[in-house]
Amino acid sequence: MVQSLTFNLIDKKFDGFKQLIFVVTVTKADIVGIIATRTGLTKQETETVVDGFIQTIIESLKSGERIEIRGFGTFNVRKKNKRLAHNPRTGEKVLIKEKYVPTFKISKEFKAVVSDKLKKGLKS
Repeated sequence: MVQSLTFNLIDKKFDGFKQLIFVVTVTKADIVGIIATRTGLTKQETETVVDGFIQTIIESLKSGERIEIRGFGTFNVRKKNKRLAHNPRTGEKVLIKEKYVPTFKISKEFKAVVSDKLKKGLKS
């Protein structure tokens, strides 16, 4: 289904053994292609819809709104208070200003489906 894949190889130690994990990156173009194939829309029409979806999320978060998509997750903006940090090179104390960061919390259903599928995939 996915036409172009990017593989990132992660080398981890696991109980004394090396565990090689392949991480597949799916791009926006891949998502557009998959949706276009499943819906019968053209890739151009699908890209317009996907771009509109992403822009709607961004604009809503910029307005301070919370976005909940049942069965998928919740987008929100979280305030990070100002704090003192240390520059690791110089040890100098640095004041980090308050900021607002977008967050995403995965729904329980989404998390369970992905976890169950990957567990089954690893066993077979």
